Amino acid sequence: MTGVVRPIEIASATMPFDATEILLRELHEPLATSSTTTLLLRAHSFVSTPPSSRKASNDQFFEIWRALEQRQVPVAGILRQHAAPSIASQIVLRTIATDQAPWDEWVPLLQACKDAHPSGQEREASVEWLQARLTSWFGRLVDSDIVGFLEWRRPPEPLLVNVPPLDHEPEAGWIWDRFALTNLENWATTSLLLELKRCTDGSIGDHSERVLAARRVARDDVVKVLLTRLSEDAAQLTAPTQPLNSRDLSTQQFVDRAARHLRVGSPDEAAEIFTALAFMNPADGDALNNLGFCLIATAPEQALGPLDRASTLPLLEPNVNLANRAFVRHLLGRDAEALALLVRADPGQASAHVWVERECRSFALSIQRLDEYIEELRVHLLGLVDGMTSSGPNCT
Repeated sequence: MTGVVRPIEIASATMPFDATEILLRELHEPLATSSTTTLLLRAHSFVSTPPSSRKASNDQFFEIWRALEQRQVPVAGILRQHAAPSIASQIVLRTIATDQAPWDEWVPLLQACKDAHPSGQEREASVEWLQARLTSWFGRLVDSDIVGFLEWRRPPEPLLVNVPPLDHEPEAGWIWDRFALTNLENWATTSLLLELKRCTDGSIGDHSERVLAARRVARDDVVKVLLTRLSEDAAQLTAPTQPLNSRDLSTQQFVDRAARHLRVGSPDEAAEIFTALAFMNPADGDALNNLGFCLIATAPEQALGPLDRASTLPLLEPNVNLANRAFVRHLLGRDAEALALLVRADPGQASAHVWVERECRSFALSIQRLDEYIEELRVHLLGLVDGMTSSGPNCT
């Protein structure tokens, strides 16, 4: 007979579910006929194996990824939720256990986390802190640098200690639990809730009903496990739902952390963050703009270079860069140049971190509406250039 190739799972949906048994049975099956369970476990095994120990190639991994995406499986989310923690855990264990190559290069990261951790030199706390940040680092590499994710790329220390945590992705966790975990007792509470919703209302999101039907889950079994779980942790029902933040390593993910460094008088630490980002991607205009912004605090002359280079690259908000370039020129006594820059500005009402003069050449970090800030700076510069009395600080 001839016809469309169907995954084994379509024919075996009524069989008792055992993820490990399915993987072993299908280990040498072509991808097209492999079950979603096998594809997920193979992908997880690949990325969780140290790069130097893998037998398969990156190309084979991407073939598995494509096969999963064809079934509407959220591969990137599953890698963030389940593979990133596994990679982080293995790196931490190997870093602690040996100082031999290639794990010796990770040792400074452990020390950096010990130095940055609020509880100081407590080893256990700093190790947990390192693992949490490595998890976030690798989770963000999925979107920002998938090759770096697969190669277990070591993060620059300023980015590691400042990387923000990732949000939980319930649907990705649900799909992983559904196809990779045999026992319902091992599912996350959010996965049980989503499975109950599917049993009650039908499919969730864009997931293929044909693929979901590969595993039949009895509603009564879900309810039984869920009630037991919720009796132990009722807070999960009342936890507010937060919108997902961006999951990449873009410059915006580090702005708030850098601003905290600036407010407490640590501009060098803030600048180090964007130096590392700019090193990773020299064409990142926002990283260069923020690097220049941080340098304004201590070295306005050095800030000119990255700010001007940023102006030649794509920027999320070019008017922020214009304002920064004008302000640093004002600090250097080049008021006419600064005013000429602001003439080109066309800002909206969005707010941004800016440097505001309190006295001549004395300034502090503030958050202001960009249109108001640029207009105040323009009026001040106009007064200086024309020799009139400025409505701002008396700079002469």
